[in-house]
Amino acid sequence: MAELEGGLQALLEKVKNNTQMTRDIAAFLKKRAFLEESYGRDMVKIAQTSAETFDKSHPKSGTFGDVWISILKVHENIGSQRIRFANSITESAEDLLTLSKHIEKDRKKIKDAGLHYEKQVQEADLQLEKSKQKFESTNEEWGKAVSQKNQEPSQNTKKNLFRSSRTAAQLDRNENDCRHKMDAADSQYKLQQKKTVQAHAEYYETHLPKVLSELKAVDDECSVALRYQLASYAYTFEQALTEDGLALDNDQGKGLRSLINKIDKDSDWIEFVRLCSDRSGRIQKNDYLAQDHNSKMSVSNSYTNPRVFGVSLEKLAETSPDMVPDILKRCATVVEEYALNSVGIYRISGIGSKIQKIKMKFENGDPNPISEEDLSDINNVTGVLKLWFRELPNPLFPRSSYQQFLDAAKLPDDRARLIALHTAINDLSDAHYATLKYLMCHLYKVQSYQRFNKMGAANLATIFGLTLMSNEAGSQTQIAESQLQAKFELFTSQLTEQTGSLVRQLDLHMLPHRWEAKMNKSLIRLAPKIPNLQLLNLDLCSQLTNKSLIQLTKHLYDLRILCIDQCTLINDEAIEALIHCCPRIQEIYLGSTHITDTSLILMARHLKSLTRVHMPGCEKISEVGLRALTEECKTLKHFDIKDCYNIVGDFRQLISDNEYEDEYEFDEYESVYESEED
Repeated sequence: MAELEGGLQALLEKVKNNTQMTRDIAAFLKKRAFLEESYGRDMVKIAQTSAETFDKSHPKSGTFGDVWISILKVHENIGSQRIRFANSITESAEDLLTLSKHIEKDRKKIKDAGLHYEKQVQEADLQLEKSKQKFESTNEEWGKAVSQKNQEPSQNTKKNLFRSSRTAAQLDRNENDCRHKMDAADSQYKLQQKKTVQAHAEYYETHLPKVLSELKAVDDECSVALRYQLASYAYTFEQALTEDGLALDNDQGKGLRSLINKIDKDSDWIEFVRLCSDRSGRIQKNDYLAQDHNSKMSVSNSYTNPRVFGVSLEKLAETSPDMVPDILKRCATVVEEYALNSVGIYRISGIGSKIQKIKMKFENGDPNPISEEDLSDINNVTGVLKLWFRELPNPLFPRSSYQQFLDAAKLPDDRARLIALHTAINDLSDAHYATLKYLMCHLYKVQSYQRFNKMGAANLATIFGLTLMSNEAGSQTQIAESQLQAKFELFTSQLTEQTGSLVRQLDLHMLPHRWEAKMNKSLIRLAPKIPNLQLLNLDLCSQLTNKSLIQLTKHLYDLRILCIDQCTLINDEAIEALIHCCPRIQEIYLGSTHITDTSLILMARHLKSLTRVHMPGCEKISEVGLRALTEECKTLKHFDIKDCYNIVGDFRQLISDNEYEDEYEFDEYESVYESEED
């Protein structure tokens, strides 16, 4: 900018425009804050008023009233959140106005300094021009004096016609005076010329760059601060939208969608009838009507011969070798094959007529009760399963065990609650235990896909709490949720004792954070019981430690594929033990771990079947380890070293030449548990 003509003015104009833009943005944010605050206050007011009015008008409204009050509370929270959002926007707007004043003040100060330096240069140029004109005039006078002295003709004016000619002495004196004046003017001109050159040099080499630098710093300050405030606004806006989204649906079961599912018209009807019966007596029927009614009931029952619904688990267990009812296995299998990614699975209700149709197929012994047509709406299948649980004569959590489960669920200590629940479950009958075990494994698989289906343990517990226990028991949801969250500890030992030797794959990637603390101990206990494991996926298990991985791999001689991407606590210690304990490894995924060249060298020397190494983001490896891996490991076909910034030289080309799509090939394995024939 210092080399451009008018650069200072252009930069001053840019800063001025940025200042004005800052004011415009602040004005918009203030208006937006006013709108948000008005919306929030009106929302809070109408929610509170509606809740008070509803309480007075409908004091006994059952589950519908409870849900409606909760919905109004959600709206009140949304209004409060919008008020907080408006306050955040107002703060950003005030900060921007303060910034614009500060920038304008600095701009004016720098502008005055720049104009002062420009004025100095202009004054130097003016003085130089005056000195030049004076020198030229004295030089002209001296030339005339020399001409007169040498008796050169000159053009005399009329006023000199009658003057007498001057003497030679006078002419000499006049010529000397003119020469002295010219010499003085010449010296003054040269001196002023030197000062002007110096002034220009100081201006263009010192003052102007300094002014431009200060002005650029002010412009940068304005841009950075403006960007920061806009980013802050975007973040608070995103938070506000997120809060609104969570108000619609959240894992705590307090969103609008979850609240609506809590409306139970049947229980409301029962409560309504009970209140009516308390206010008035019962009608006494005539004997003949009672007899007629009994005869009709006997005729009706003669045509109803339930085979699945309304039959105790003990009877259903007699027809199944593993004591798990066929309807549970069929419905769970369909859900796991077709609907694990379905949003709201088990929460969204199906169509009543379709559910009854599937129910009749089960009752009539249809060999294919769930047809392809039924798969078009998986909620009908889940509705049948929930209906079957509700119609059990003795719920899955038996009435005789209610108090034991309730006492266990109320324990504040997690470990004590877990032990108490474990004891209560072990006391169940074989049929109830087998069914509960199968259901918990199924629901655990469903909630492991919660990032797709939005059904975490809390949501599933809300749905199944009243389904697995009758309505006369309390804390149903807490018990069901405890079952899901304690799935590892409750069933790991029994499951592995029966099927451990058949396990070929174990996929624990993306465990919920609250379970990761228990994962290391569980893996250490589990390791001796799965000696034939071939695929182990611990992707994103950020709490996995070296100790756990070492203890685990000591028992996995036949391990072929290991994924520990994003396990940031893992380093060379665990990899060295892994290499010596699991020499048959073919694929290993080590993204973002803290391995060094030592691990790569050991892999190259000892893993003779290694075909794929995936290590993006491993910042401690260099071309030394990579060279050993590529030269010594003859079976290596694929590797990924993107974001490995310590790799330099010719090996940088390998990053583009050898990168492959970041996809894990775990889906090609059909099942976690292989059949006994295999």
